[in-house]
Amino acid sequence: MKEAGYRCPGPFEAFGDATWWKTAQPSERERTVARADMRCK
Repeated sequence: MKEAGYRCPGPFEAFGDATWWKTAQPSERERTVARADMRCK
């Protein structure tokens, strides 16, 4: 994720981030970050 330009100490911190819990459906930004995460795995 760091190579993709994202910073987060780990998955548990990302999960607890209120940024991702604002709407019932994922935002475009959430989908973009999820795709980057999948590429890193």
